[in-house]
Amino acid sequence: MAKTKMARKSADPSDAKMAISTSKSLVQQKTNRWFGLLEGLDTSRVVLLIILVCGLAYANALGGDFVFDDTDQIVENKDIRSWENLERAFTTHVWAFRERPEAMRVPIPPPYYRPLFTVLFTVEYHLFGLQPQGWHLVSLLLHILCSIGVYYVLLLLAKRQAVAVLAALFFAVYSIHVESVSWISGVTDPLFSVFFLASFYFYLRYRSEKKRALRIASLILFGLSTLSKETALSLVLLIFCAEWIEASTANDAATGRSASLRFGAKLSNASWMTLPYVGVAVLYLIPRYLVIGGLGWDNPHTYHGPFFNILLTLPYVVCVYFLHLLWPVNLSIAYFTRIEINPISARVLLPVLILFGIGAGLFVYRKTISKEIYYALILLLIPLLPVLDLRNLSVEYLIFDRYLYLSVMGWAWLLALGLVKLAEWEEPRANQSATQLAPYRRFGFSSVTALVLVVMLTVATAKENASWADAQALWSQAARIRPNFWVTHYNAGLALYDDTRQRERRAVLTAEEAKSRYSKARELLTKAVALAPDEPSIFNALGQTDVALGETSRAIENYRQAVAIDPQMFEAINNLGAIYFNTGDYRAAESYFKTALALRPQATDFHYNLGLCYSRQGRFAEAVPELEKALQYAQNDVATLYELGLVYEQVGRKDAALNIWQRGLAICQAQSLNELAEKLSANLSRLTKHGSTPDW
Repeated sequence: MAKTKMARKSADPSDAKMAISTSKSLVQQKTNRWFGLLEGLDTSRVVLLIILVCGLAYANALGGDFVFDDTDQIVENKDIRSWENLERAFTTHVWAFRERPEAMRVPIPPPYYRPLFTVLFTVEYHLFGLQPQGWHLVSLLLHILCSIGVYYVLLLLAKRQAVAVLAALFFAVYSIHVESVSWISGVTDPLFSVFFLASFYFYLRYRSEKKRALRIASLILFGLSTLSKETALSLVLLIFCAEWIEASTANDAATGRSASLRFGAKLSNASWMTLPYVGVAVLYLIPRYLVIGGLGWDNPHTYHGPFFNILLTLPYVVCVYFLHLLWPVNLSIAYFTRIEINPISARVLLPVLILFGIGAGLFVYRKTISKEIYYALILLLIPLLPVLDLRNLSVEYLIFDRYLYLSVMGWAWLLALGLVKLAEWEEPRANQSATQLAPYRRFGFSSVTALVLVVMLTVATAKENASWADAQALWSQAARIRPNFWVTHYNAGLALYDDTRQRERRAVLTAEEAKSRYSKARELLTKAVALAPDEPSIFNALGQTDVALGETSRAIENYRQAVAIDPQMFEAINNLGAIYFNTGDYRAAESYFKTALALRPQATDFHYNLGLCYSRQGRFAEAVPELEKALQYAQNDVATLYELGLVYEQVGRKDAALNIWQRGLAICQAQSLNELAEKLSANLSRLTKHGSTPDW
């Protein structure tokens, strides 16, 4: 609180008088008492209010599961399980763990350099393990800090308590944030924004107080922000524009100086103030360049056609973002975008006309627009600029709601400004109203609107959180919002299939319930096939549902269709081998497993499957190296330990069999795998008594 008061005291005298005058006006009003209440809140109560509304909006998100990239980044990422990852975080990119030999087909996403993101995940794993509630709580805490940061920054910029509080409340509960807060891997946005806002706050204080320590703090925090997400580099442009706005405001009152000199002075001053931040940005870009091998990255799923088509698509993307800010409901993880190639299509012309109209209006009224509006606009637009380079984004994923995270600050400020202006306009009219309008005089339309907006956004956020509860909910929502995008139906079907398998293992489904769910999964996958008949992964997933439903011949047909489309589809080839293995045709299974291994030698399951194939044919000497390779990649896999012990016994290596089974039994007891533990115990007992019949 003391720091905030000090900053306001050292501001321009005319600004200070204006702030005090406005504050008194709102507090003394008989109308719009809610705004008066906001003006009277001290800092601690504002912080508590922000925590309260965030808690209400995101309480149901705390029970969400790991979804989407969480599976790769957390559940299957072995690197975060070691403290050595803290050092690797600064020398590798965030997807480096997917470059290991045992990694499977899935293409490696762009190699982002975000060391603090990797550090955060490593620490969280050691704190919470694979309990998602703790991870969700950290994301929520970071979002709360960002909302508090919005309040402090706007308190310096707006110089009006009611505006700062209301904007911070809007930011806290705006439902567009759900992707960044309720999705654990979306934490990069709150993470970088915490440092970004803190850096900008100390910059604003430095500009008024001229204390060197404040600038140093701002630069350090900016560096931490860049190490969290590359979007933080937009702070350089934000500070340049802030200096330009301040210089423009001062120059309007100056006399005796030519326009060209004023322009030159503004440019020089803004560049000089921005220069230290450029230096920090360069310091960040050097290790980033060394780690990812360049300033950018090569994404095979990006558009490589004419740049003119990128320009045609850009207005549509910008307008969609504006639409999502205006109406943040029915949100989705995927929106199925495309690059526009027809310059006279409605998806090109209409957005161009809308943006031209907005730009023309700003130009015409540029001299009457207040400094606050200009600040709000740059806070809205500048954080969005890095993701408008569509050449770095996958063609079908040009739009993500998380890209709007920090931009909501500018939009929330505009909303708050509008409501406070409405309150000021209402005051004299309400005082002239008849006595029967007492309820209106007590609260005012603007106060009611502000309160209703906060409540509605809180409810909308809680509703949107539900779609991130698990993979099935996430992709079912996406399929409803974008029914013409094959990926949504494919992932919804796959999520339902995986969930049904897990429930079957836990014995919480009847046979009829499981069959019904597998049939529903197949229906979803069939919709995906209709939209993308040349996508092999869909046919592979269809084959899996067919197997679950006991329709072997249909499964073989779908697996073969997947391989026909993509002969490198080793997953489908392995699945064909599994079908023949389960029917007892070990020779045919062996052929498929060998083909799959030739395409992906490091695949643990394929070595295990081939080892079992050899073992079931009595070719124990050939089974040993395959099962040993499987164990090399999955050292604690109990099934592999069990089978390897059996073949060791058959080739006369009984001591090795004893050691392997004892190791497997210890793992079973630690993980409460009772069925396998009983088998291992029986074989150990038999082997120590010199028995001769293995328990297969």
